[in-house]
Amino acid sequence: MALAQSSELTLVDWRVVSGGDGYASVFFRTGTSATELLAYLQMQPEKPDFTQIERELRLALSDPALSKIYRLGDR
Repeated sequence: MALAQSSELTLVDWRVVSGGDGYASVFFRTGTSATELLAYLQMQPEKPDFTQIERELRLALSDPALSKIYRLGDR
């Protein structure tokens, strides 16, 4: 929040992802302004977008190294 509110910076692009340290990156949200970032950070919890989560998991698990270890089951 401090970066988004700083008068010394102008945000032109941002994204929120998780992952690292052996875990695949998962994209959550992206935006193009400090206003959008602040709105995202102050959002009330919302119902997860399970379709987006499944898409991201399938993409991450398409990596041959990961597909040998993990498998995304069908419904």
